[in-house]
Amino acid sequence: MKANGRHASRAADLPRPANGSFGSEDDIRRESEFLFRCYSDPHMGRPSKLNPAQQQEARQRRDDGATLEDLASSYNVGEATIRRATRAA
Repeated sequence: MKANGRHASRAADLPRPANGSFGSEDDIRRESEFLFRCYSDPHMGRPSKLNPAQQQEARQRRDDGATLEDLASSYNVGEATIRRATRAA
């Protein structure tokens, strides 16, 4: 849902009826479910360039002494990607 041409980031940004009321209980429930879905999706954001097996392998190689630069070049990704993937979970 958009408010003023951008995604609604808060409940206050969502459009309200002309009379200013929140509406019926069903409207309130639907709005609450909408906001829950907006902020609870665990898969939001950009997908990782490394799959879980590659991340595990990179962690193991990092523990064995491989540098970020070596790992990044072997997986064809940036050092920051390797740093995030090998960070303690």
